[in-house]
Amino acid sequence: MPAGEGRGGVRERTIVWQRDGAPLPLTVRWHPRARRIRLRLAVHDRRIIVTLPPALGVQAALETADRHHEWVKRQLSARPARVPFADAVHVPFLGEPHRIGHRPDGPPDVRLAAGVIEIGGPVADLPRRIALFFRCEARRHLSAQVACHARSLSLGYGRISIRDGVTRWGSCGPSGNLAFSWRLVMAPWTVLDYVAAHEVAHLRERNHGERFHRLVASLIADPDTARSWLRENGSELHRYG
Repeated sequence: MPAGEGRGGVRERTIVWQRDGAPLPLTVRWHPRARRIRLRLAVHDRRIIVTLPPALGVQAALETADRHHEWVKRQLSARPARVPFADAVHVPFLGEPHRIGHRPDGPPDVRLAAGVIEIGGPVADLPRRIALFFRCEARRHLSAQVACHARSLSLGYGRISIRDGVTRWGSCGPSGNLAFSWRLVMAPWTVLDYVAAHEVAHLRERNHGERFHRLVASLIADPDTARSWLRENGSELHRYG
């Protein structure tokens, strides 16, 4: 199977790595600027990723995984299990645990009650519709906070996109378009507000210098605490859904 090519000339291919009788998916990534082999475990989906210089082949990735199989095994066992969107499962919403409650005979909508995310309709549609609910709520809350902070600084902005970013919680494009991870709606409100303020501040200051940090601090009360929460707990949000 040919490797697919992504941005920046990065090629990628997923193969099966057989170890200790258990087949595991292994993503081989060829990076044009790679000078050495790098092995890591993806935080968000527990994928094993081997990055190679362009001249090396799949066999080099398999040999690397074999040499470090004990490390891979320890890393996999240490990572918390995925949490699907399903009936009776607890998921965070604005930092508070909520139980997903399916009502087979209820109306086909999603409602937020005290500690419960209620959903009616066919159970087969539940994961997709809960994911859509989180995306819509993320857009609603983030759009409101972006508008609030931009108004405070007398700034305009472009389109707001809601994505499922792995490496970034938010971004600010050169034309003023803003993008955010929908998973922020699972974080505490102060953390969601911090990321909104962070990206709005980038509309004026495109770096992370002293003036940028002063600007963020002028918009929200305690950016350091929110930043620390994301650093310590952010990876947990990728377990859900």
